[in-house]
Amino acid sequence: NTPHGTGASWITNSDVVHAVSKTPGGPYKAADIALGPRGTIVRNSTCSYMPGLPAKVCPVVEANEYWDAVTTHTPAAQRDPVSGMFLIYYMGTMQNRTNGKNGFPCLTNDVPPKPSDRSGGPGCQQRVGLAVSKDPFGPWLRSDHRGLHGANEQSTYILPTGKLGDFDSGFTNNPTPLVLQNGSVVLIYKGRSAQCPGCGAMRTGVAFARTWDPSKTPYIKQTSRTPMSVPGNCEDAAVYVSPSGVYRVIFHCGCNYLIAVSADGVNYRQIGKPKPWCNVTYTDGTTEILRRRERP
Repeated sequence: NTPHGTGASWITNSDVVHAVSKTPGGPYKAADIALGPRGTIVRNSTCSYMPGLPAKVCPVVEANEYWDAVTTHTPAAQRDPVSGMFLIYYMGTMQNRTNGKNGFPCLTNDVPPKPSDRSGGPGCQQRVGLAVSKDPFGPWLRSDHRGLHGANEQSTYILPTGKLGDFDSGFTNNPTPLVLQNGSVVLIYKGRSAQCPGCGAMRTGVAFARTWDPSKTPYIKQTSRTPMSVPGNCEDAAVYVSPSGVYRVIFHCGCNYLIAVSADGVNYRQIGKPKPWCNVTYTDGTTEILRRRERP
């Protein structure tokens, strides 16, 4: 839904859409918007914004009333086997160019570091959040260390940035949760350093919580100083536990995929090199070479 040449993109114009189907294989039909932007959003006055399904998007000038004011993106849904709650882990961000009450600066490589010229932009503001519901149709409540919050109430993210020197000191995003049978959560995520030249490298980390509920147990990073040893262009992980009990993570790396494995869900090792997966054969026998393939 991004008009070509408008300057609008996923990072300021994303919703989490709830779609339904009678069978797991589809077809799926959009039913409602589970999570979306909130608060006052100032958009480009020369563009006609139209919310809903389908939507017409516009460049965002300012949206800083909430940490996830401007977008909700990269959703990953799970169900807690203990409480039965439905969980959506997502990336949220804001547009904070006028340096309002919220916002987190990107930093330069100066000593001491200074706010960079990208400070306030949505790229620097990305954080990992959690929304929960008793029903896939909602209502979805934002969850943080203070409990549950409605869409118009202040909440905060569950995965802050690391300290200076950590690979994720700039931002955290792209959450991939795995809720285990005892209710504990392995959370794989991406991060980037706040300081250049390290800010150009996206890396993968792992956090762990004894329950999904951050008001009871925090999400503790396991890898801020030593991220997962996979190439920086590999992202959008999918994770599961194989029948043998081994944790397996699959990344896309552009037109390649990569597998990493772990015995404990925290410490992973790469299996082989990235392998091509943009040559696709469909069920009707036709083939296609894709330009890019994401979201394993």
